[in-house]
Amino acid sequence: MSDKPLVVFARRDPSRVGRLLSKPGKSLDVRWEDGSTETVVSGEFLQAPLGSSRFIQHVVPERWQELWSQDESAADVLVVMLAEQPSSMEWTDLRKKATDLLPRGAIDQKRWDRLRGRLRKRIGLGPGPASKLRLGPDVEVPSLLPADWRDRWGHVLNDDASPNQAGDPEVTAVAPAVEQSGADDARDADADRKDEPDAVSVPLTGTSAPTADSPADAESSDESVATQTKPTRKRSRKRRASGTDDTSAEPAAPETVPARTSRPASEVLAELKKATTDGDAREGLLRELRSTDVSPLDAFAAELVFGGSVASGLAKTLFDQPAEQLRPLTLSAQSVRAALGKLDAADRRRACTSLLLTADLLSKDLLAEWVTDEESVSVLNALSRRIRDLSSTERRTALPHYVRVVLALAESAPHDRLLEASPVLALLAESSPECTPAADSLAHAMARALRKHAAPVESLAATKEPLSLLPLTAESGRFRFLVALPAADPATSSEGWLRGVGADDLLALPDSEASRLTRVDSWRARIGEISEEAVASASTRSRLLRLLSVRAVATTVDPAIAVSAIRRVAGVDTSVMAWLNGLIEREQIEGLRGEVAQLENAVEAASSELAAQRARANQATERAQALQSQLTDAIQSQGTAHDAVIVQAERDAYRALARILATVGSEARRLDADQLITRLQQLVRIQGIEPIGAAGQELAFDPALHDAPGGRPAPGTSVHVGRPGYKWIREDAEEVLVKALVAVDQ
Repeated sequence: MSDKPLVVFARRDPSRVGRLLSKPGKSLDVRWEDGSTETVVSGEFLQAPLGSSRFIQHVVPERWQELWSQDESAADVLVVMLAEQPSSMEWTDLRKKATDLLPRGAIDQKRWDRLRGRLRKRIGLGPGPASKLRLGPDVEVPSLLPADWRDRWGHVLNDDASPNQAGDPEVTAVAPAVEQSGADDARDADADRKDEPDAVSVPLTGTSAPTADSPADAESSDESVATQTKPTRKRSRKRRASGTDDTSAEPAAPETVPARTSRPASEVLAELKKATTDGDAREGLLRELRSTDVSPLDAFAAELVFGGSVASGLAKTLFDQPAEQLRPLTLSAQSVRAALGKLDAADRRRACTSLLLTADLLSKDLLAEWVTDEESVSVLNALSRRIRDLSSTERRTALPHYVRVVLALAESAPHDRLLEASPVLALLAESSPECTPAADSLAHAMARALRKHAAPVESLAATKEPLSLLPLTAESGRFRFLVALPAADPATSSEGWLRGVGADDLLALPDSEASRLTRVDSWRARIGEISEEAVASASTRSRLLRLLSVRAVATTVDPAIAVSAIRRVAGVDTSVMAWLNGLIEREQIEGLRGEVAQLENAVEAASSELAAQRARANQATERAQALQSQLTDAIQSQGTAHDAVIVQAERDAYRALARILATVGSEARRLDADQLITRLQQLVRIQGIEPIGAAGQELAFDPALHDAPGGRPAPGTSVHVGRPGYKWIREDAEEVLVKALVAVDQ
């Protein structure tokens, strides 16, 4: 078939066909039927010689079905398939090539024996064994094109819009098979009809399922299944309405679409249920059912249950119009599931693709098998776009079934195609709250796939927007997806990945998990902006302390902003003010104690020279006693003047704390946040203020030391510290300043 001109047609819209003007490559120059020219991308469009089996299968699917419905014309197709091969071909390869293009059971052993006999006569093979098949120079290769396509393509194949002036071979109408094969073949065909009644007409309902808008390779094999085109459906409706075929120039074909019957579809379905053993009766009833006003869903189910085949036109209708899948199913779901189980894997997958939204039809096993197919993600992406076009009522009905399929996909073993499911994630994230768990599960699965399969982050850009609509918690799919992104990839640094994240989201994460978000520099900067804004706007002690207790916040906020926030809160909170005053007085007391210790050391050192230095020792002792007396007086006066929280005896502790604050304030400019906090903790610990537990630490519950919001567990119950408390250790007692907040283990 190399002398036929190459044409180009869209894989997803076979009705769009044009002549190939340039040599096939990554881009193709095409002249379409309306005379316009365009450069298209190879892969989205297929190339084939005009009139080849590949062209007929994809562009003229109704002609493809007619050719295979009779043995005579099916032999024509086999001759053309042999002519398209560059070298010889074995019988087994030819049979496999033919059976792969047709529904299961369309060519059984008996029919293959008949076709092989006719092919032997066509190509001149003798009765002896022959494994290699090749067409000789004298063998006439029939044309598979219908007669009306010759005029249709005259202005496309020739630059001057007149037939055959560009040197292209003339396209002739296909002749009836009995005229091409001779009287002997006609007599053989009559004899075969008597021996095998089912072989006279093998109705074909098609072999393909929706392609889910997925681009195909330019070199896809001839076994690619066909889909019904829009012109085909229009002609079929016209024939059903009139009861006759409007293409009189084509050879007669067995009637697969009878005249419209007056009986309702329910009566035909009822008779089909009774015709359990009579194959001829079932086929006749199926033909009658096709001429009724039966819904596409019932028609598709009837083809499955009673015909054992997948109707490609109906499959495409159900997929392109999801609302048709939501109609009530007349046949029982059990019978449809049983029919699906009898199909081979490819047909079963194609059938399931068109029934994804039908209620109570696809079992968990069928869904588990379907989602493992590498095209399942592409199919769901295409289906999500079609669901968006439904009305609000239809969408509410379809989404629970769609969610069920997505959950099955999320539970399957992760593969790299799962990372292409952004349209699915977007539909779920933008829909009702009932869809959020499914979106979260899908994000979890995408995170697992991302960790398992290295993928460029720039290809995941479409995932940012739907992810931003999902909640951010330590166990959420959004958080797992974010931490799975490679930190070294430049595309990860986009702040769009943290869109919608606020201070409350950071507080909801465990300290260690929140810190994982700071591993990317731009994310760290963004978290710093969020933290500084939250700290600067904090108006209560609890809010401020909760923010500063998160490491991701404390390590990214400017120390000056933190100090300013503490002073602002202290102005309206007496507890914070008392805490600051206590820091100042405690620093003063500690200074006095240090001076006493130095003098005592001096007295001890001078004891060895008591005789010579008695006068000096006496003076030092007196001074030490005077200082000790001052210390005692200060403590006693502090015990009488302090409020109910801190005894007057320790008033000087506030002065000590003030010195600590002064020290921290003076060092704030040269120390970063971590160093400043460490310095503050060292100074406070020296004053006898000790923490009660540490964040995340497991302790036994003690009501004197711990608070459990929302409940009161029994003493000794195992709890985890959420926020540490503090106690003041004095010489003769301990006093709890702030109880630790704890939570009972779940």
